[in-house]
Amino acid sequence: MSLVDLIAVDNENDLACHGTLPQVADHDGVIASFKFQTEPPKSKTKTIYEYENAEIDRLVHLIKSFDFNQMVFSMPVKKKARMFTHILKMW
Repeated sequence: MSLVDLIAVDNENDLACHGTLPQVADHDGVIASFKFQTEPPKSKTKTIYEYENAEIDRLVHLIKSFDFNQMVFSMPVKKKARMFTHILKMW
């Protein structure tokens, strides 16, 4: 005689299948497969900057000629960093 270990579930509708496995020592193994619906992970985007391909001379020229006083420094403190980042990304 072999013993069967138990698996307890609170909702039988969640079970896809169940059964026993071949005997191990004096116990039969048990198996259960559950039906769960999971949402697929949301895709992520990643921005990769290739700094080695940057046009440094052009960037320096644009930074020197840009009116940061009007476009950035006149803004409220909380918006300055975001605006500065936006300006640099445009180039």
